[in-house]
Amino acid sequence: MYGDEALKRVAQAIQKSVQEGDVTARYGGDEFVILFPGKGPRLETLRARLKKHLQALRLSGAEIPLSLSVGLARFPADGKDVDTLLAVADARMYADKEGKKGRRRAGI
Repeated sequence: MYGDEALKRVAQAIQKSVQEGDVTARYGGDEFVILFPGKGPRLETLRARLKKHLQALRLSGAEIPLSLSVGLARFPADGKDVDTLLAVADARMYADKEGKKGRRRAGI
């Protein structure tokens, strides 16, 4: 019921979290990609910006809990082509997601 609206609102929150010149795109399903043509922010800075803008989301007047998992890859340190960079970022995003599951099981 809220799926399409949630994706649109998440896209808007991502746009608010990046600077002019950064490129954002939906990558598939509920995943988004951000390309930073310049240096780009530190992971902690990006995560804080995204969290701030996502916390403000209300869908159709209801509060819908959303989770955030981030994977960051840097050129050329993590790869020199798009496929490698996406694979590294994807692996890091899933590691972030798994780390959160472990913290929830431990009661954190």
